[in-house]
Amino acid sequence: MPERPYKLIRAARERAGLSQREAAEKLSMSYSSYNRIEQGSTTTIQLTLLFRMREAFNQSLDEIFTPDASAQKFTESAKKALKADPKLAVELSNEILDAISKHFC
Repeated sequence: MPERPYKLIRAARERAGLSQREAAEKLSMSYSSYNRIEQGSTTTIQLTLLFRMREAFNQSLDEIFTPDASAQKFTESAKKALKADPKLAVELSNEILDAISKHFC
């Protein structure tokens, strides 16, 4: 089942590191209006608001409305960083293995 748009908007805001109040302020709207969007109470959103969300969240509309887009973007930048610093890759691998062993072994 496809992800509901209001859940994707909430996830995009959270990825941007904004509270609902901060997002509402950046979007020049009241907190209660923004909250209704994230609760799914608002069934229509103006196109201009979507473009303002893109700017406020510093994400493309594809990133906002494609659930895996942000994860894919993060993975690509992580791969680049790890290729640039092999020592970091080893350290992260060890941390991941330690975390797995603590939780699953």
